[in-house]
Amino acid sequence: MTLITGTTLSQLIPLLITPLLTRLYSPEDFGLVTMVLGAANLLTIVFTCKYEAALILPKKEELARTLFQASILLCLASFCVSEFLLFLFSDLISGTFNLQQAPYWLLFLIPALALVQAVNLVLQNWVVRNEKFKLLSFNKVIESGSYSGSSVVLGILNNSLGLIIGRLTGQICAIFFLGLTFIKSANSFKFASFQKIFLSLKEYKKFVFYFMPGSLLNKASVDLNFLLFGIYFDNATVGFIGLINRIASAPAFLIANSIGNVYRKQAINEVHETGSCYQTYKKTFIVLVSLAIIPFGAVFFLAPYFFDLFFGSGWSEAGKFMQVLTPLYFLQFVASPLSTTFIVLEKQELNFGWQSGLAVSTMIAVVIGGINQSVYMALTSYSVTYSLFYVVNLYISYYLSRQTIVINNVQN
Repeated sequence: MTLITGTTLSQLIPLLITPLLTRLYSPEDFGLVTMVLGAANLLTIVFTCKYEAALILPKKEELARTLFQASILLCLASFCVSEFLLFLFSDLISGTFNLQQAPYWLLFLIPALALVQAVNLVLQNWVVRNEKFKLLSFNKVIESGSYSGSSVVLGILNNSLGLIIGRLTGQICAIFFLGLTFIKSANSFKFASFQKIFLSLKEYKKFVFYFMPGSLLNKASVDLNFLLFGIYFDNATVGFIGLINRIASAPAFLIANSIGNVYRKQAINEVHETGSCYQTYKKTFIVLVSLAIIPFGAVFFLAPYFFDLFFGSGWSEAGKFMQVLTPLYFLQFVASPLSTTFIVLEKQELNFGWQSGLAVSTMIAVVIGGINQSVYMALTSYSVTYSLFYVVNLYISYYLSRQTIVINNVQN
């Protein structure tokens, strides 16, 4: 409830100002930020190699601290490499994704955005490990408030890239807040040797070989598909989808993710005690369905009227898009937090298999609609395919939660 309260407040701020933003920025501006954030989200996973998700697993504090340092070093090294590669292939990338009209420096802003997102994730997971959920709630509010405020100011100043710069500003403010808190509590925090850092990375190598590719595939099934929409259709179409993600998918995911953070910790505790996490799984599933059923039902029936009323007539088409995508968002809200069961029970290989099928299937669905130049065919096939995969995910995580398993690595 602590995390839900903070997350709800953090999402209420951008929701309240979105009608203002849709009047300050065009659908094309929203389309550009959607594509940039999609690329940055994919890079964020590469930067951390998903080691931040392993921070809550070690019982020994020394191993956790070493893993924390390793995650930060990976982020910095990956940032340097990606900026160098962008310098070499900037023209090719701009041409592929129709970014020739955007400022040249925008491409180099993408790794910077990925870096601050990655570092913020590492810090957030460190906070989760220490069960300081109130601190995490404050972090979300600070991030959201600074993001929203700077976006509005830059929009008033007619800066078409204000949404992108605002996102960067929000992440930097969040890092500054958690970083100060971390420094105050890190009196006994000693830098580990490179040998210990290497050993900690080796200890949780499954996260690189299974969980990172799986997460990349998961992001590809969302963010890479946004990029595909940008290739087959115009930026305004991507802008409509980006607005939907802003007001529906992202807030719902963040609330569900807050529940997922608590679920992960409690599920690990139950595994240590009983060998399974079924009771925690069952309670969390009931909470998620109870929270989701009424809001998503209302969105499904009222979306076209809502978009036309609050965002202006230029955005009414996005309301129709929203109806098509609502079943997907409902199942995402329920299944995403519970999918961390794969992490808790160290079944990353199953998660990788599921993510592989999801990414390939959803991209095929979008491509079919793109080839036929039908936005609604692409959206419908994408939504149906994604929904079916979430049903499969729920079944697998439920089955795993009932198994009694002895975990070795989480007891280190």
